Amino acid sequence: MKIVKPLHLSILQRPFTLQGQHHLGVSVLVLADMEETPHLSPEAELWKLVSEELTTSGGLLDLAMPKNCAEFLATGNAYTHHQSDKTTCAVKIQLDILEKTLIVTGDRHWVQESSTEPLPFTKMGLGWSNAFGGPQFVENPYGVGVAPEQPNPNVHQKLPNIESPQVRLTSPHQNILPVSFDAIDITCPRRFTRIGKNYDADWLENDFPGFAKDIDWRLFNMAESDQQFPQYNELPPQANYCIWNMHPTQPLQQGKLPPWRARCFVNSLRDGEEKFEEITMRHTTVWFFPHREQMVLIYQGYIRVSEDDATDILELMPALEIINQPRSSIHYYQVLQQRLDKEKGALFAFREKDLLPETAIATGLNAHSSHTQSPIHENISNFERHQHEYYRLKLAEEGKDIEQLFPTSKETTPPSLEQLPDYAAKLKQQADVLELQINNVGQADLFAPEKSSNPHMPFSGADNYHQQLNLLYKGVGKNDEKSVAQTEQTLFQTYLMSAQAQEPATRLTGNTIAIVRDYVSAVMARDKNLSGIDLTGADLAEMDLRHANLRGTLLENANLYGCNLEYASLQEAMLARADLTNANLSHTHLENASLALAQCENTNFTSSRLIGTNIHKTLFKNCNFTDALLENLFGDQTIFIQCLFQRANIIDTTFIELELNGMSFIEAQMKKVSFIKCRLLEFNCSHAQIENGCWVDTKAIGSSFHAAHLVTCSFTAGSDLAQADFSDATLKQCNLRQTPLHQTSFERARLDNSDLSEAQLIKANLQYLNGSGSLFIRSNFSESQLMNANLISAIMQKSILSGADLRGANLFRADISQSRFDDITNWDGAYTESTKMQPRIKGES
Repeated sequence: MKIVKPLHLSILQRPFTLQGQHHLGVSVLVLADMEETPHLSPEAELWKLVSEELTTSGGLLDLAMPKNCAEFLATGNAYTHHQSDKTTCAVKIQLDILEKTLIVTGDRHWVQESSTEPLPFTKMGLGWSNAFGGPQFVENPYGVGVAPEQPNPNVHQKLPNIESPQVRLTSPHQNILPVSFDAIDITCPRRFTRIGKNYDADWLENDFPGFAKDIDWRLFNMAESDQQFPQYNELPPQANYCIWNMHPTQPLQQGKLPPWRARCFVNSLRDGEEKFEEITMRHTTVWFFPHREQMVLIYQGYIRVSEDDATDILELMPALEIINQPRSSIHYYQVLQQRLDKEKGALFAFREKDLLPETAIATGLNAHSSHTQSPIHENISNFERHQHEYYRLKLAEEGKDIEQLFPTSKETTPPSLEQLPDYAAKLKQQADVLELQINNVGQADLFAPEKSSNPHMPFSGADNYHQQLNLLYKGVGKNDEKSVAQTEQTLFQTYLMSAQAQEPATRLTGNTIAIVRDYVSAVMARDKNLSGIDLTGADLAEMDLRHANLRGTLLENANLYGCNLEYASLQEAMLARADLTNANLSHTHLENASLALAQCENTNFTSSRLIGTNIHKTLFKNCNFTDALLENLFGDQTIFIQCLFQRANIIDTTFIELELNGMSFIEAQMKKVSFIKCRLLEFNCSHAQIENGCWVDTKAIGSSFHAAHLVTCSFTAGSDLAQADFSDATLKQCNLRQTPLHQTSFERARLDNSDLSEAQLIKANLQYLNGSGSLFIRSNFSESQLMNANLISAIMQKSILSGADLRGANLFRADISQSRFDDITNWDGAYTESTKMQPRIKGES
């Protein structure tokens, strides 16, 4: 279930079963101030208040179970600031026709049969710790006043600070019910006895795990009975309230409940189709915090569901509106669709006015915390000014005015969160217009620093890089050396990252080939230092370049066919479009180098280091990465065919939308490796160690994870592992929820705290599986082989075991309640002692 909600609302939900029918209880919680025109506070402030104020109730505001009738509660203090008597005061709350008074007294204790005079106080808490009770008093173990079983003459027996004006203590041996405005703990007998008594064999057979038929629904009312409206199932709209002596400076607080009502909508799955439905909500509760001038409003409702855990509810969206200003269901349906949109939903998530009354949102919440520009914003502005000036001069040479084409952007205040969707749409429109203008001007005219001698030949990335350097050097002053060095490095990094998006450099021809080869041979014979040299398009085929220093060398579109580059230093080398077929790059350092669009066929990368290397659109065919280190790589449109990564160490690497054919990661060490929307053919991770691996929407049919060790790995969002081999593997804290695992082998595998709920394990081989304690909720084991499997304490609720073979399986304390099986299901020799069978599906025997 996905929760879609505004930032100012909190929502609680709980499925429950009553008399064989399943329901989802929903509570919408609102924190508002007590001003004449109340405003909402963000959800985070609500839970901060709860943690600070509800100390004796475990922070429990609501159970998300529909209450029998409306009620009010209050948490706070009594104050004597307004009166001359500082020893005793009365506190009182009046809401509509209900009113309740408490007498609050300073600290006292018994002296024989009489109490001492109360001590003065300025503030006294009104929680259960100051009401009548004690550790052995089941109605209020937090309180004071109960006579100890073994009196201690050195310890005074205290009197409670809070009492009812109708029933006050007159004797140290007297027991009375505690009083407060606070919530009653559900374990207190005067509340818990309402849960019912008929939890018998008939209930276990027909109603478990639901409530007994004789439940008193007042169980879920949290307040004392004198704070409840038995005649109302919701609070009167805009009810008047008055609160006396519960604020440090205001002896009387009065006002009206806000004129709001909650709405709640769900997308549910009904007969295989999505249905948009509304849950009828009731305003059942107001919880005052008078000393903070705040109140929590609780709106409740419930809806019938098909599943006992409400898995048929896909999305849940609460809203708040003014009572006499309802919005249409169509409006809320559109808002839900906007927020579920994968591309733009995040922008609409902050537009509160779609789901809340605008008058209820404090204006300060949309204001910016600071108008001071951040360093990032300043950098962007500086870059924009620099680029604008650069292209102004270039266009001026051609007689064009940049202000007419691209006017200087005016400084504007960043948009508020509410304005993000409209702001994003405006930016998109401006970008479309700008793109059209660029096309009209001519992209080559705008961005080419100089005209080529051949006007019909576009500039390559290497040409652009050199032209940019020439422009830089022309403007160099005597004191600009440091600035020039920084700019040089920036231009080089830009070229390194973007060469694949520019025109290719040309190969050298004629006598130049031999001249360059002779030069390289001479350097190799001397000191092997070729760092930073421009060898763009050079033909160095079959050359021995072992131990060469090629750091930062320009080798775009170079012919390195059959080169021996063993132990070469290629950090930040430009190897885009280079031909590395049959080359030996074993033990090379390729940190931050560019292999974009390079041709690597039968290339040896054994023990090489590829860290931050650009592999965009690179071809790796029959390459050997044995014992290599690959870190921080992003495989986008990269081609891998029949590559070997045996014992390789692969870290922080992402493969996206690739078809990986014949990849072998046998005995590899893989950490934070992601396969996103990939198709894996003959994928082999046997004996690999995989940590934090992620397969998203990836087809890995027939993949092998034999004897692999997977820790906190996940296969999600449509990934397919049918016919995969996990035999002898260990999966620790792994997620394979909803994964197709048809005919997959988990023979002798160990699943440690892993989740295979809703997985399709049809005809799977699970013999001798150790799945103790793992989750298989709603998993489909049809015709699977579970012989001798260890399923101790496994959670297999609602699973399908039709035709499954469980001979010799150990199901001790396993939960197979509501599971489906048939006459073909084989239980011979299965150990089912203490196996949880109830409740059964209706009709199952």
